[in-house]
Amino acid sequence: MLADPRRSETNPAGRPAQQQFLDTHAGPLLDVPSNGRNDESAKRGELFAHIRNTFHQYNLPRPADQLLYKKNREGLVEAFSDPMIRSTLEADLALADRL
Repeated sequence: MLADPRRSETNPAGRPAQQQFLDTHAGPLLDVPSNGRNDESAKRGELFAHIRNTFHQYNLPRPADQLLYKKNREGLVEAFSDPMIRSTLEADLALADRL
């Protein structure tokens, strides 16, 4: 009778048989190359979410329009008087412009 490859016994190489089974059969499915665009879009979305959350944390009305467009991001920093919050938002906006 053949041993089940999903069991946790170790193989001669010292790796669990389950991991060896996954490397053999699932490896080609997991090696999908990333084009970088999805990563940049996700990071940009995180930056915009951070800006919206900052408005929420300070009980300010959220920005009315989508932050995706540059014209809608003008004047956001001026809503805060604290220089640390301003510098954080300026950094978020500058990084979002670069992505």
